Amino acid sequence: MRCLRYIILFSSIVLAPLNNLFADDHPIIFLHGIQNPATPENGWPTWNNPSSSMRKILNEGYKEYKWGLTSTGDPANKCDKTTQLQTMPDLKRIYNFS
Repeated sequence: MRCLRYIILFSSIVLAPLNNLFADDHPIIFLHGIQNPATPENGWPTWNNPSSSMRKILNEGYKEYKWGLTSTGDPANKCDKTTQLQTMPDLKRIYNFS
C-alpha cells in the first residue's frame, strides 16, 4: 500500500507536467443527427442553446477558439456533407456538422 502511494505521487509530479508540454490545439468538430435525412435544420436547434458544450466553448472563449469558415466566408455552424470549407488560418476552429 505504501509503495502504491509513492508510485501515484511520482506519477503526479513527473508525468503531469509532460501532459501540457506535448499538448497541441486541434479543430473541434461537432457531429450530430440521427434523423433521416440529416439536415442542419434538424440538428441545429439541439446545439444552438446556451447549455450545449459547443455554445459554452464559444461563449467562454475557450483558448480563443472561433468558428471555422465555409468557402463563401460564412461561419461553419450549419454544415452538411456537401459544405465546402476554407483552409484554416490556425487550428483553433470549431465546425458543426449535421
